[in-house]
Parts: sequence; structure tokens; C-alpha cells
Amino acid sequence: MKLNRRLLTLVFSGAVFFGFLTSFFLQFQRSLPAQSPQRYQAQVAFVIDGDTIVLANGQHLRYLGIDAPEDTRHHNCFGHQATLANRRLVNHQQITIQTDQEKYDPYGRLLAYVWRGNIFVNDYLARQGYARLELIPPNLKYARELTQAVQEARQERRGLWGHCSTNYRHHHQ
Repeated sequence: MKLNRRLLTLVFSGAVFFGFLTSFFLQFQRSLPAQSPQRYQAQVAFVIDGDTIVLANGQHLRYLGIDAPEDTRHHNCFGHQATLANRRLVNHQQITIQTDQEKYDPYGRLLAYVWRGNIFVNDYLARQGYARLELIPPNLKYARELTQAVQEARQERRGLWGHCSTNYRHHHQ
């Protein structure tokens, strides 16, 4: 009887101590600065528009560094074409996602850079003129590449830069 009671006390004390250590470690881990951004695979379930998709797990994902014209509530110039281009690239495809410093926007959407195979989707959409530049600190990992992509599209008058008025504005402004 004494052995069972001692064993039970020892197991209980160990569990409490382990729980304390786990809680402490998780709290400490949350306070650490962000390490290198994570990359992982995901399946695309649905394309909402030119810069937003839904993953197979139901998570909405917004592309970082770009802003495509709206094709949902506001039908902006070249919005439909941007949605179709994004759909051709990633709809029902396996993609690679890389997050930056902030992982979510105020609407709960995952913020990420996306690749389908070796195609950097954010860059492709910008370079072909399906999106304008939208850099929001601290998520600036690919700022240089995306800035160059948009500049090239504007100079070559690709996509929205050749079909829409030059005063294209973000739908939230």
C-alpha cells in the first residue's frame, strides 16, 4: 500500500513538474524574436481573386507584397484577368508557402509568399501586370524582387498597366 501511494505521489509530482516546464518553455518560445520564416506545403482548394486563396484546411491566404485589382465586391479594371491568372497558376495545386515576420492580417488571413513548383507566384503576378506593389512592414523579405517585377510590368505596360487608367488605386484607400 505504501509503495503504491509513494509511486502515485511520485508520478503526480512528475506530471506537475513536467506541466510547469512545458508551460514555461511555451511562454519563453512565444517571446523569442521570429526565426527564419517557415516554409511548408499546402493544397489549394479555391482561388478567391488575384491575391487571395483558400487552402484545403479552410485557411484563407493573402499573398504578401502585391495587391491585385478586386474581382469580388468591387470589379476593378483587370480584376477578372488577375483572378483567372491566379486560378490557372494555383487552383487545386500543391504549393509551397513561406511566411514572413507577421503571419496573419487583421482579418485572420495567413500572409505568405507562394510557389507552385519553381514559379514564385507573387512575383509572377506582379511581373505580368496582374498586381501592383503593396509592401507592408515588417513583411519585406522579397521587397526588392517584387519592386523590380512591378517596375518591369509598368515599363512594358503589361496587364493592368497597359489596360487601366494610370490612377489605379487600392480598393481600401
